[in-house]
Amino acid sequence: MKLGDLEILLSNHQALGARQRQEDYFAFHIRDDGRGNATSVLLVLTDGMGGHEGGDEASVLAVNAFTEAMDKGDPSMNLADRMILAARDANDAVHRYSQGGEMGSTLVALHLDHQRRQWVSVGDSPIFRITDSGIERLNRDHNMGARMDEQLAEGLITQDEADWKMADRKLLTSSLGMEELEEVDVSDPEPILAGETFILASDGLTDALPIDEILQIVFRSHPESIGENLVAEAIAKERLNQDNVTVLSINISSPKKDRIRNVLDRLLK
Repeated sequence: MKLGDLEILLSNHQALGARQRQEDYFAFHIRDDGRGNATSVLLVLTDGMGGHEGGDEASVLAVNAFTEAMDKGDPSMNLADRMILAARDANDAVHRYSQGGEMGSTLVALHLDHQRRQWVSVGDSPIFRITDSGIERLNRDHNMGARMDEQLAEGLITQDEADWKMADRKLLTSSLGMEELEEVDVSDPEPILAGETFILASDGLTDALPIDEILQIVFRSHPESIGENLVAEAIAKERLNQDNVTVLSINISSPKKDRIRNVLDRLLK
């Protein structure tokens, strides 16, 4: 599929892991010009909070509310503001449905048009950018581990105190379903470049695979198989209590550059 002068390829895959039900949910929301060319692409992934009743319902509610809000949002509004408002709508939808109960979900979303890309994040579901130069995590975790690391760096707590609270590191400090959303991170707009791959995942992936292994699997994979291969490798670790694993990817390439590379390859043979 074309997005402006670039070619995009989407992939997705998920697995239950060792859980009894799937609490991850996702959607691709593509606008087109009526001729099969995309004008914008939205990837959304949510991870229902496994310790809370109704995590599977929360993740579905969150995706639906977020995409609906993005769809109906004022197109003249700054995209970052639209994404934050959509995240707050998703939070309110989960909170209303739970009637003040324990339902909750993370959310990570990536929006691309022919000029730029931006993401929004709540919770601890990661988004990665991968190029020939390597891999980088774009968002930060909203959990006690990240907060303790910041406090440790600032000298507000000691290493002994951080070690003593090790069991609390995965506790979220912000998630959808709260009466008032604590933290929402949104990126600045960045240009879209040929050769980039973006991965959105639930934390079942990063709990099983270190970041350097994720990079190697992506490098070995055809763009259509990135999601499937990452999930398969995570499940193959056979971790005790493996969480649900969901991976979305979008690969960006330049048809013009690919044609030039193919010509050069043939000339050099």
